[in-house]
Amino acid sequence: MAVATYTHSALFYETTDELVDGLVPFVTGGIEADEHVVVVVSASVGETLRQRIGSSAGYDVWDSTEVYTFPVRTLAGFVETVRAGTQGGQPMRVAGEPIWTGRSPLEIAEWTCVEAACNVVFAGSPLRMLCPYDISRLEPSVVAAARRTHPVIHQGAHVTACSEFSPLDHQAGVRSSELPRRPASCEQISIFSAADLVPVLSFVEAFARTQPMARARLTDLSLAVHDMVTETIEYGLGPGRLRLWTTDQELICEIESRSSLASRFAGYLPPSLATAPEGALWSAGQKCDLVAVREHGATTIVRLHFFDYLVSSRPGCDGIDTLLGVYALRACDPQEAILVEAHLALCPDCRAEADQLVEVVRSMLDPEDEGW
Repeated sequence: MAVATYTHSALFYETTDELVDGLVPFVTGGIEADEHVVVVVSASVGETLRQRIGSSAGYDVWDSTEVYTFPVRTLAGFVETVRAGTQGGQPMRVAGEPIWTGRSPLEIAEWTCVEAACNVVFAGSPLRMLCPYDISRLEPSVVAAARRTHPVIHQGAHVTACSEFSPLDHQAGVRSSELPRRPASCEQISIFSAADLVPVLSFVEAFARTQPMARARLTDLSLAVHDMVTETIEYGLGPGRLRLWTTDQELICEIESRSSLASRFAGYLPPSLATAPEGALWSAGQKCDLVAVREHGATTIVRLHFFDYLVSSRPGCDGIDTLLGVYALRACDPQEAILVEAHLALCPDCRAEADQLVEVVRSMLDPEDEGW
């Protein structure tokens, strides 16, 4: 039977067998209804699923480490996948398990926001979405967030409506929470009018020159700042301030303005669903690795996070060596993974470092972790 509108369910499980048992009827039901079916899970779970259902059946299995990379960019990928898969009103099913292991508290919060936003982004689409959660391993806060962002819970043979479902309240809670404290030594510049756009961009480039920043990342930073500052000025969101600082792992750009956003889901709504100022947040999210938005009274704070922003310290490696840690964690996006693997075939130094990092990651993980 064709699904008339969007449904968003969580699958709670404690063992791999329970996970696969929950996925099989979801997938086979879609195949029998001639729906487009996509499953995004770890490689080992995908292989088990193929053994149970058959590898030639009409469904796609994607590796979660290649899909769940950065929150807004991953959501944008799903938007395009669903748009293509539901053309002409064709029903579609997607089962996808986000990666929670190894995420910082800020990253986890933003991934729960993706789950909340899905209820708005895909509303009205002929789409069934099933999101597995390993409740035996996940932090209670992640499981609680799943209850707030999914109206239906599947657990074993039981399917129940979730009384805690309230994605708007979840989003409001995240948006009103505190961000990690910024360092007192951060660089900053004020924004008052359109005349400040060029000085602000020059300020950003001057700051980048003090860092061994990769050119591609500088371009991403400049474009994201241009989008954000232009919208801040053009739509009269009030005087603002831009701050920049770095940590060992990332470069952070913060834009603070006297404003309030029209939607709690601003930044997670594609341009077709967003107002112009909020569309700038979506655009910025395609250029950086993490966007964190917080609203306190009449003040809005947007932080743009850029991971792996440094120039390669190893001549001739074109910045590939800065991706080795992410590669060892299997968190590269597909294009980056292809570049890294091609480079490793030619560079013994990077290959040796990658092998070391992989062993470190293996030693830190549970031997039964499904990703290994």
